Amino acid sequence: MATKDSLFLPSLSEKLPYNNLRFDFEGNGQSTGKFSIGGFKSEVDQIKTVVDWARNNGYIPLALIGHSKGANEVLMYSVVHGDVPLTVSIAGRVDMGVLPKLLDPVLDKVETEGQATLSLGPKEFLVEKAGLQERKKLNMNKILSAQKSWVCVIHGENDEITNPQDAFQMKTILGQNCFDFQIVPEADHMFKDVDLAVHIENFFKKSVPLLE
Repeated sequence: MATKDSLFLPSLSEKLPYNNLRFDFEGNGQSTGKFSIGGFKSEVDQIKTVVDWARNNGYIPLALIGHSKGANEVLMYSVVHGDVPLTVSIAGRVDMGVLPKLLDPVLDKVETEGQATLSLGPKEFLVEKAGLQERKKLNMNKILSAQKSWVCVIHGENDEITNPQDAFQMKTILGQNCFDFQIVPEADHMFKDVDLAVHIENFFKKSVPLLE
């Protein structure tokens, strides 16, 4: 529900001392198409399109960074494609049966009518029952167990949307593929007033030289 210009993303893009590219998934921000509360496979395909574009234009994609739902999707990407060696999961969720509380106002209507419109400030999102069911069926344990990249897990200590315990569970399931693990003190789900570039650059400083 966020865009490439939301939250900490513009600042992170500016501060990281590497070429980087951020984009909006279909139906979000400046991208056309239909928004989906599910759509995980489709959005992983969209990541692949961006990775291929970068590679075809002379860049070597070394890392994928995703926040919240995007964190789950970059982890999925590694399992499906395995062609980008580093993954940064920010506020990712393991138990997909737990829905974000921001959906609470529309859940009853979605259950009875199959869909409902969720208003978040000036924006409206169509939440469909099929998308919620897809989300609930996503097996993150299986995805994490099959991980092909080195993963940096970052989570806010005070995350009010995704329980920080999910990060510890993620670390356990990843095992040796969890290259770096950071619980950011006092940070919430949106990482307000947090310089995430410092945390991510520390991961890159330790991992990128090992790829050479």
